[in-house]
Amino acid sequence: MISQNGAAEANFAGSVTELSNGLYYYQLTSGELATTGFLSLRVTKTNVLQFVKEFEVVTWDPFAMPSSVASQILQQDITSLQAGAAKPSLLTAILKAVSSVQRSGSNILTFQLDGVTVKLTQAITVNSADQPIDTIGVGS
Repeated sequence: MISQNGAAEANFAGSVTELSNGLYYYQLTSGELATTGFLSLRVTKTNVLQFVKEFEVVTWDPFAMPSSVASQILQQDITSLQAGAAKPSLLTAILKAVSSVQRSGSNILTFQLDGVTVKLTQAITVNSADQPIDTIGVGS
């Protein structure tokens, strides 16, 4: 039996193949995958333990997404994005790593890639045993 997104159970429409020794493979139909949301499968047979499994049907490929999103983020040209990035963002962290950072009084300034425009100003906090970093530049 199959239930799409909490609807009443219906008989399977796909094909079942026994692989070997009681191990079966069920090929879902496109109609069984047409409704996004939860999909429940219930297999029952006389003298056999009932098997119930829930899945979630999504409109995107969950296996392709992580690598494609990571690729887009890591390969993105940040030059056009940097001015609009939220201050506590991954892009700002990357700017700290690839752009210049310098001390200005009691603050650390993080610059955009042009080395002139200040992206972020943060107060320096130290305890009595610490010495703050004065300047960090790319390649230095």
